[in-house]
Amino acid sequence: MNNPLILRPIRTKDAGSYYEIFGDPEICRYDDFSPITEDESVEDIVRILDGYARLDENTELAIELAEEGKMIGVFAVLCGLKYKYIGYHFNRRYWGRGFASLVVNMYLDTLKPKDRALIRARVDSQNAASIRVLEKCGFRRVSSRRLENATREWVYHWQPGPRK
Repeated sequence: MNNPLILRPIRTKDAGSYYEIFGDPEICRYDDFSPITEDESVEDIVRILDGYARLDENTELAIELAEEGKMIGVFAVLCGLKYKYIGYHFNRRYWGRGFASLVVNMYLDTLKPKDRALIRARVDSQNAASIRVLEKCGFRRVSSRRLENATREWVYHWQPGPRK
């Protein structure tokens, strides 16, 4: 089976798709940000493009469904002092199709084994779907913390071994 997803840089023409994702309250409910406005989506795209120009290690990439030629999600890599943290958000119309697991594995496959060992993800303890994705892709929970808004965040670390 051919891979239906393309991981690519975000473009200015993605602003509408970006807004469909991050303007949706259901998509933002497990995050530390509120839904954005259309104007904020344009500002975010400009910020992302500026990061590309500066070759910033923190990056957001478009997840494009090849058959539609449309951005359906965003994959982020944020660099901490010791680890790189990954995250993903999808347009709600594309939930439940296995795309999150596919894109996480696509990213992991681009890394050398020693670099994979530095990949982590933070997830709200109530976000069962994202927890399943991470565990399916070889991540294991290593710690937790309570956030200011009283929710619990779990930290998952990628572990060597077979992925499902």
